[in-house]
Amino acid sequence: MTAPANLETVLAGAEEHAGRYDWKQALETYDNFLHSSVDECSIERARILESSAYAMFKWGLQASNQDIFRDNVQRAVERYRRAQISYTTLGFKGQALRCEAMLSHLKYWLAIDPEERKKHLDESWTLATLALQSLEDSSEAREYGVTYNQLSQNAGLLVAMEPDARIREATLRKAHELAEKTVGFLAKIGNSADLARAYIKAAAFLSALATLFTDDETGERYFRQARDYWKQAQGISEETALLELTSFVPVEGIQFTDWEIATVLSNLKKTLAYAEPTADNFLIGIVNDWLAGVSFFHAFAVEDPAEKKRMADTALQHAEMARSRYSTIDFQSPRADAFWITSPVCEYNWGLATWEFDAAKKRLLLDRAVEAGPHGLKLAEASGFIGAILLAHHAYAKALAARADIEHSVMRKKELLETALKQRQASLAITDATAPSKLWERGTMRNYLADLESQLSDLADKGARQRLLKDAIVNKQEGLALCTRYVESTKSPNLPDLASLGRRRYELGELLERQYRENEKSETLQKGADAFDASIGYFQKLAMSSRIAESYWKAAHLYDLLNDHTKASRYFSQASDNYKTAAEKNPQLEGIYLDSASYMDAWASIENARRHHDEERYLDAAQDYEKAVVTLQGTSAWSHLSSHYLGCALLEKAEAQSRAEEFQESQASSIHATQSFHEAAERLTKRIVDTGDNGESKELDDWLKVTRGREEYSLAKAVLEEAKLLDQREEKNASRMKYLEASRLFRNVASHAENVTSSKEMESLALFCDAWAKMKEAEISSSPELYDNAASLFTEAGNISAERTQRNLALANSSICKAMGLGTKFRQTREAAIYGTIKNHLETAGDYYEEAGLKKASDWTRATQKFFDSLMYMAEAERSTDKKAELYQFAEKHLDTARALYAKAGFAREESEAKKLLTRAREGRDLLSPMTALGENRIVFQGPAPASLLRDQPLGLERRPTPNIIGRVKVADTILNVGSTTTAELEMTNVGKVSAVLIGLDEIAPRGLQVSHQQLSQRDDRDWLDLNGKKLDSLKSYTVKITLACGRKGIFELHPRVVIADDRGNRGFSEFEPAALVVEEEELPGKAQANALQKLEGRGFEAPKDWFETPRGKQVIELLAREFLRDYVSKGLYAEKAGWRSLMDLVRELSIPRSAFYGRDGRDGAVLAELDRRGLLERRIFPEERGRGGAVTKVRVAYHNPSVRELVRKEIIEAL
Repeated sequence: MTAPANLETVLAGAEEHAGRYDWKQALETYDNFLHSSVDECSIERARILESSAYAMFKWGLQASNQDIFRDNVQRAVERYRRAQISYTTLGFKGQALRCEAMLSHLKYWLAIDPEERKKHLDESWTLATLALQSLEDSSEAREYGVTYNQLSQNAGLLVAMEPDARIREATLRKAHELAEKTVGFLAKIGNSADLARAYIKAAAFLSALATLFTDDETGERYFRQARDYWKQAQGISEETALLELTSFVPVEGIQFTDWEIATVLSNLKKTLAYAEPTADNFLIGIVNDWLAGVSFFHAFAVEDPAEKKRMADTALQHAEMARSRYSTIDFQSPRADAFWITSPVCEYNWGLATWEFDAAKKRLLLDRAVEAGPHGLKLAEASGFIGAILLAHHAYAKALAARADIEHSVMRKKELLETALKQRQASLAITDATAPSKLWERGTMRNYLADLESQLSDLADKGARQRLLKDAIVNKQEGLALCTRYVESTKSPNLPDLASLGRRRYELGELLERQYRENEKSETLQKGADAFDASIGYFQKLAMSSRIAESYWKAAHLYDLLNDHTKASRYFSQASDNYKTAAEKNPQLEGIYLDSASYMDAWASIENARRHHDEERYLDAAQDYEKAVVTLQGTSAWSHLSSHYLGCALLEKAEAQSRAEEFQESQASSIHATQSFHEAAERLTKRIVDTGDNGESKELDDWLKVTRGREEYSLAKAVLEEAKLLDQREEKNASRMKYLEASRLFRNVASHAENVTSSKEMESLALFCDAWAKMKEAEISSSPELYDNAASLFTEAGNISAERTQRNLALANSSICKAMGLGTKFRQTREAAIYGTIKNHLETAGDYYEEAGLKKASDWTRATQKFFDSLMYMAEAERSTDKKAELYQFAEKHLDTARALYAKAGFAREESEAKKLLTRAREGRDLLSPMTALGENRIVFQGPAPASLLRDQPLGLERRPTPNIIGRVKVADTILNVGSTTTAELEMTNVGKVSAVLIGLDEIAPRGLQVSHQQLSQRDDRDWLDLNGKKLDSLKSYTVKITLACGRKGIFELHPRVVIADDRGNRGFSEFEPAALVVEEEELPGKAQANALQKLEGRGFEAPKDWFETPRGKQVIELLAREFLRDYVSKGLYAEKAGWRSLMDLVRELSIPRSAFYGRDGRDGAVLAELDRRGLLERRIFPEERGRGGAVTKVRVAYHNPSVRELVRKEIIEAL
């Protein structure tokens, strides 16, 4: 038999065994041929030696343990070495280089150290490219294809171990270039399995390039081409295509598939069925590896918590199978997208903890995750795979951050966060180094880092807090810049990415707001406002009206802090408009959104008030506050603030009256303001008690501090106005005592101030009062020294004042006091030099008044200078008869100037005095003393009107994000016969900012109604409907339908509650809005509802007398109760919508005067105030309904009040 015939037979037989994955039998076939009489130096022998070496390696991959595997690989090394020598001797350079490349590849499998493994991969890939070049030069297409398919895996593994992005990209581009050539060569030969493999490799390398190193447009082109290659390969052999695709490294190589996750799982299971007959540990291991990662990822996509756990356990099982296969061949997983199977414990327990709603179990799972993190990181570093190291850092950081989130110990929390920060920094460094083109991933890593730094800053001292906040802001900004570049590079950005950018811009604004509290720099505030502005743009693209409203709200708050009240008002109005749009889009949340819209409208008015205050248009400011009061009274969540802003309106009115020298009226307004603030404080205190310990109570505490501060200020203001009134009445000593009392009260306000600015404002006011008291004392005793003391006090007030206007006002007053002190000396000595100094002080005062923006005060001072001069000329004229005419002429000119300046400044009395003065002098009457003129200075007793005074803020968005479930019951028929059934829909909507876990429904229906549902069970002798931990995302709704069977006659109120958990595992519950169901004895068909309605309509209503202070209050509540019954039971309206009537409806229906509801100065009328104070009534603004004064305010019985609700229920029972 000739050798060639034997060779063909041998190769055919061996290929048949290889096709059945019987590599041992193929190897025996090759060895039998080698033991024959074939020429030692023939090409046939070289080919068989190489084929036997490959068979030995493949047989090794089927080994049952690591020792057998390593032994087979070592024997394969010997065979490849012999084959390489034979090819070299025979002059087959390409084949010899291929064998040499395989020798290096096998050394990779035998090496232990990752660096050594990487070195052998590098050598193998370099030799492979040389072999391919040689085979291309000799036009050996089939050999070229065999070589590339056999050795290109080295390029993928090399990229997976290479940290340098430039080398990674160069390797991928070279591998893809050679894949294209391989496809070209093999396509000319025909559709073979080798061609299918080449197509997959070309597609995978192209996909990796598209993912890691190209822009969006180029990447999409690469993906399209890769998908075309996939179809070509699949057309040749689906089995070959799937096996080749799954075994590709790195992970980015399969991203061109764009399969849905269910398709991925289906194809992987199919691939596993193809892989298992091969008995190849690497192939079976890597398919299970993929199944583990995809199954774990899929667990986050399914709704059912039990299914989530099952998928996670399935992932763990696949991980164990993959790890078992890998351990036999001493291989670690190169896959780095999720759930690294070599050490999955950390991520597995983190995943279970994410879905767990029991706090104790969540803590235990996260403890396990944190404990496993370092071990996983150690194994990842030992693997040498960069992606695995990145994933280990990422998983460990997630576990640490989640564990820190539920930790109560500050020290332990800080330790966990600091460790997480180090993990994030490491993962960021790897991402930047290995994938510079992955903009979104790099940006997201920075966002993770910023969030950790932000959390750590909450636990740090001032110095560290400022540094961490600064770092968090820088990382948040850099992350946003990268992610924005990515989104802008895509033709059609996906909606989740836009939402994420909007949310991160919002978070940046919050960080900058926090930084402002540390550095108090206005540029920080402006950057924060700009960030909220940017978030608005993204949310607008998504038409997320409620999120747009929140961003406008936050931006408006910062513009308020910047004292840009015009812009703040406009932004609050924009927030209101968007809340109204959200209400239209989400009818089930209409009440909440319209309430927020009204709150924003109120703040728009408050900002207008602040602008008018700064412009000294105090009456306009008072009107703005009164408008805010009316708006707040019509809200459900914010009505407790209406008394507060009524107090603000009264303070503004008091300031206007004080400036008009209506001191008695100003004092009365200040006292009324004190009473309003006191009432507001009582309402806030009650609400704090009712609210309990939650996020809102902190806000209410802040409001209470502001309100009590303003109450104390109003009391001090009332005393100050009384001091001015006594001064006006020339009761100087009594005035002095009141000034001192006011000073003490202002200092008391200063001692309670929470910030330096407010404290300085109050201390400055106290010093003003001290100075005025000292002036009164100086006037009483005619003491120049006391005037000097008063001047010093004004100077001190100016030095501590933060406001430039107040400083200038204080310095002007100081100059006036100096002039008056010198004037006293002048009266005693008549020294001409003193007269000149007095004039200098008056000029200085005028300059300071002008700088303070007090034009009237400046004009008064300059007019008084002229008036003073004229008096001096006239006094001199009386002494110097020879120059009398000339001096009177000088005096006349100065008086005319003074008169004009007084007129310009609006001081009519002084203008009139100037006109009369010359006549008085000529008639010989007593002249007004210059010192008397100066002493009548009313400007000097004009104090500053504080703007910031314990500054209140538009709170409501600062609460920790928590789920907030609003539940509604919708019953198909509200009036039924005994024995009938109806359907009820229990709708739950999450209006919180974070997801909620719905655990179950409790207290579904009272006794007498039987509930039917497949998930219904009994718990503590009550119906319990298990919701299986359903996840309800923010602004999403979920509805459960139940069947109710009417077992007996009665009135039933459906008031179920849903038990929920937050992301920390903390449990709570939310009660549904109640719905009424009336069950009557069985009557003729269609009569039950009519009879029930007739009974209800014909009944009176009697409320307990001890609930009321006045008969009219009782009348109002009884009418509103009947109206509520008509809407709630007869019309079947939701409890939230039932019973609302306008105030004018009550006026007309009960013939009660309007004054019972509408009081003076924006205050409530006596009846409305009584019912509100006793908690018997609630009110709301209905912006969609317009009256003569704008949006309509309506009231109804306070159905949330248990006593009122029980009375209504009792009335229904008695009626039916």
